[in-house]
Amino acid sequence: MIDIGKSKLPKNAEDGDVIILENRRFCANKEETDDRRKEIQDLTNELVEYEKQ
Repeated sequence: MIDIGKSKLPKNAEDGDVIILENRRFCANKEETDDRRKEIQDLTNELVEYEKQ
């Protein structure tokens, strides 16, 4: 992980987005962001189910 100045972030970037460097520009990678959010949600659901036992 690295620190990126806010001025270098894409205007459409949102909190939690995966940011990649592409052609010397930072871009939000929505597909990777969605994949990671789904994985986190799945892990959370597993934890909740485990806690119910």
